[in-house]
Amino acid sequence: MKPAPTENLVRNLIINVSYKTAPPKPTDNVRLVHSAFGIGLGSSEFSIFDNFDFEIRPGEIALITGSSGSGKSSLLRAFKAGSESHLDLKNVPENPDAALVDQFPCGFEETLRLLNSTGLGEAFLFLRRPSELSDGQRYRFRLARALSMKPDVLLIDEYCATLDRLLAKVISHNLRRTVTRERFAVIVATTHEDFIEDLQPDIIVRKSFGPAVEVERRTPQPRPVSFFDRLQVSRGTVADWKRFAPFHYKSHRLCAVDKIFRLTLDGEPIGIAVYAHPSLSNRLRNRVTGKRYCGRPFAPRLKLMNKELRVLQRVVLDGRFRGLGLGAHLVRESASKMSVPFIECLAVMGGYNRFLERAGFTRTGRCLVPGEARLLAVKLEEAGVSRDELSEPERLFMKISSIIERKPEMLESLRRWWCFRNAVKSGKNRRRRVTADSVRENLKHILHRVSRELFSAPYYFFLDNRKNCERTAK
Repeated sequence: MKPAPTENLVRNLIINVSYKTAPPKPTDNVRLVHSAFGIGLGSSEFSIFDNFDFEIRPGEIALITGSSGSGKSSLLRAFKAGSESHLDLKNVPENPDAALVDQFPCGFEETLRLLNSTGLGEAFLFLRRPSELSDGQRYRFRLARALSMKPDVLLIDEYCATLDRLLAKVISHNLRRTVTRERFAVIVATTHEDFIEDLQPDIIVRKSFGPAVEVERRTPQPRPVSFFDRLQVSRGTVADWKRFAPFHYKSHRLCAVDKIFRLTLDGEPIGIAVYAHPSLSNRLRNRVTGKRYCGRPFAPRLKLMNKELRVLQRVVLDGRFRGLGLGAHLVRESASKMSVPFIECLAVMGGYNRFLERAGFTRTGRCLVPGEARLLAVKLEEAGVSRDELSEPERLFMKISSIIERKPEMLESLRRWWCFRNAVKSGKNRRRRVTADSVRENLKHILHRVSRELFSAPYYFFLDNRKNCERTAK
């Protein structure tokens, strides 16, 4: 493990940068320039930095700004020449043939955090290769990779120059948090200053033409992203959900919806939360509530559950805005508008991204893979279906189609799992309605669900919402 940087890492680097005004060999055009502007053919020095005393400590960000050609990149080059321990973002290595999620030296949870913090928070992007990314995405991937390497000093020229300005603010806010937490230094150079409020640099170096330099030191303070006051959580519709459905890793279909809330920035939807009526039973729910909704007679218990409990069924945030705490903000604000005392949520990503816990939920455990699913998994393994085939619906469809022709009992295993799954999802016993013929007719759809859900074991979260419920009632 790399040792933590010390407080005396970078201090008092004296920088001198100048350029000669005459080329090595005069030409006719060079002579015309010299005679036209009266600067003579003799070589002279044009100073960019003259004994500039530059100091930066671990945990600090230095912003070098100024017009094009003023010497920002020259300062970075001079720093590289005078410092032995640094990493230039342009030189961050990458494997063009490996998935993004496989290119980080840290653990899986930290890898997801870094990808989220650089606006690459979509599950589909995690599996792409650098060569498949746009220029802006590849820039952000290199930044995430650089942060995972925890350099003593990270150098970034043309910082966020290719990104839209809103995304530049998001990246800057997350970079500030990462640098403060990990205690390495970052020096960025750019002509832009619209993200200063989010980057909160400790040092601002304003470079003018010639040797003139202005240096300002600031003290950063923890604060939300600069556009936080322009966010609003309000009621949404199923039409709003359809806009975000393609970015959710599970089914796009909603069940027993109660209320939908959307998060907007200047009126543009950037997130959505869907609350629904809960399933009939859950082992972890029974443990948390002391079996409040169990027992006979069943009808009064079901009525009580529908009155008191809702499930947070879907939470989706625009990938550009992840890492800012907006997922927790959306859940917290939407839950405060719900008129039920208890809210539950089952989420796989909640185990890696703690936004639900930051919103007030308590993680109580992880759901077990249902028995019917385990039985189907055994049958598939016995039939020679690999885990890789299970992860690709098209390959799985081709494999199972051929297996069913040889082993009709596979159709019965799929039917039993599909009956069980529908009964749990809908709260109704549909076991008798599903026939072998209907499974054969809908085989591709069923196998798509098998591919996504068979080994899914989400975490269970529970929120005591009684205070918000009482406030809403008033």
